[in-house]
Amino acid sequence: LSSFSSFKKSQINYSMDSVKTKSDIFLFSIGICRFSGAGMQFTDFKHHKNGYFDFTMIKSITLFSVLTQILKLYNGKINTVREASCFHMKEFKMYQNDSCYIQADGELIGKGNAIFELLPDAIQFIIP
Repeated sequence: LSSFSSFKKSQINYSMDSVKTKSDIFLFSIGICRFSGAGMQFTDFKHHKNGYFDFTMIKSITLFSVLTQILKLYNGKINTVREASCFHMKEFKMYQNDSCYIQADGELIGKGNAIFELLPDAIQFIIP
């Protein structure tokens, strides 16, 4: 609780499918699968093979709202949280980022510019 009360939103410049925006962000998550770490489901997971990322963004949220809706992070109902916006997109770019830490697959990779895009048929699994 003390971490939440001292947390400051990050102002980032970003574009989603070439539409540029600048805003303060509490949380955003990009994924192609159900889980984001520690069993949390930050994305509105539907289909992992449709060629789109599932993107969830929360610009502003109160501590009370987080506490009363925390179960929705674990049961896949993040899209029913009033403060959450869920989209499907092909590309996300973050630029002039000096305040928002980037985490990939649970690993903190730092701050800076980033481009997230899906490469069709880039990974194939062979099951004998």
